[in-house]
Amino acid sequence: VAAVPSSVPGNGHCRSSNRQAHEFISQFVWPKQRKTTGVTGQHAFDKRSAGSGELKCSASEGLSLYPVIRYMLMQCVPDYKTHAVGPAIESFFALCRALDLLQLAICDGTSPDELEAAIKAHLQWRLAVYGLGEFPPKCHYALHLGECWRRHGRLLSCFVHERKHKQIKKFASDSHNANASTSFERGLLLEVVLLQRTQLQKDKPPGMSLVLSSPKPASDAIAAHIRRFLQLPPIVALDVQASLDAWLTPYALCCAHDMVATKDQEVGQVWFHVEAIGALYTCWSPCQRGSTPDTVLLCDNPGFIPTSQIERCLVYRVLEDGATVLLVP
Repeated sequence: VAAVPSSVPGNGHCRSSNRQAHEFISQFVWPKQRKTTGVTGQHAFDKRSAGSGELKCSASEGLSLYPVIRYMLMQCVPDYKTHAVGPAIESFFALCRALDLLQLAICDGTSPDELEAAIKAHLQWRLAVYGLGEFPPKCHYALHLGECWRRHGRLLSCFVHERKHKQIKKFASDSHNANASTSFERGLLLEVVLLQRTQLQKDKPPGMSLVLSSPKPASDAIAAHIRRFLQLPPIVALDVQASLDAWLTPYALCCAHDMVATKDQEVGQVWFHVEAIGALYTCWSPCQRGSTPDTVLLCDNPGFIPTSQIERCLVYRVLEDGATVLLVP
């Protein structure tokens, strides 16, 4: 995210000053899972100092924010290649491509070779634009991710902390054993390893996909709708559980009111989720295609689809007419 130039030529309100970038980004709505954890990054530009050349935000905020920044640059500076900041924008777009693939790696949506090529492309652009002075060790480490994936069959979480990381400081501030021996270092490392082990134990196992979050018995009206949807006769016993939230994967929560894209490239808004006869279904209202590829029209036409058909939740913005929705790719 720091690769975004502090000033991008554009037209009218699209000139990407800090204030204008904040106004552009604040109009979008993130999936509930992101909003409730407070890591959308919507206020990153609002907090940025006027003379700063670098955007500072947490890693989680950056992951939430980069698709919207990419969309902003694509819309506001379509001819960026003709501008002086064109190489910087190319570097940022290459970074976005690498981040896209890293997130696809969770569900085996890419390959080590494809990821490695994307990382190399970004780092080549970064070196060309910013030079060796802005090439921290973590950039070099990223070059090894493809080989790590080939060797282990998956990408493993790595424990890379800077000296001032809050988790390190939490234990390092307690320096009772800070003497000439190695007791302090051993104690600090032990605390950090135990913390990481505790966090890993909290992770949902890989099998926890397509499950309801905090399900409750569905109302009689919902159960009747499900019975008609499944075309079950009245004599067949039917237990229906309902929830506003459902886990698509161990890491992706789909909530009521989220805009989602299906594997068939349909877009719609989620109402709720149900479980019946061992399968999950989502009540949603599919949208109509808008006048441009990145817009859809809200509709009030609910129906059920298998929850497994939902591919991902979307970042979006409702336009002034209240019916047109602008989608972030």
